[in-house]
Amino acid sequence: MFGESRDKNGKDQPTVATVLIVEDDNFLVDLLERKFTRSHIKAFVAMDADHARLILSREKIDAILLDVILPGIDGITLLKEFKVDERLKSIPVIVISNLGQTEEIKKGMAAGAAAYIIKANATPAEIVVKVLDLIKK
Repeated sequence: MFGESRDKNGKDQPTVATVLIVEDDNFLVDLLERKFTRSHIKAFVAMDADHARLILSREKIDAILLDVILPGIDGITLLKEFKVDERLKSIPVIVISNLGQTEEIKKGMAAGAAAYIIKANATPAEIVVKVLDLIKK
């Protein structure tokens, strides 16, 4: 359906979805990439808005994980861009951030996020489950 990934034994496994991770924390990106791969989800990674736009112009993406604090343009501004783009507006975007204040969460949801996850409160496995839930809707 979406291509193939390899399991821990090197065997091809069907890819069930694709996700774009827009995050500049290499440690978190590595954890998420591994967890998505184990769940047969192909993960693309962008460290900034320009790279995210490039990937979105070339790949079919089923969901986006978007950090708020990025180099250059912030994640909320980028989310607003996605939501006015005809090609992208239907892709569910999950905001992931360390900013857990009510006002920040409201800002993300008002901009069009399908969900807002506070990084410190969620494991990579929980994030994968949330992505899969949103893709199925």
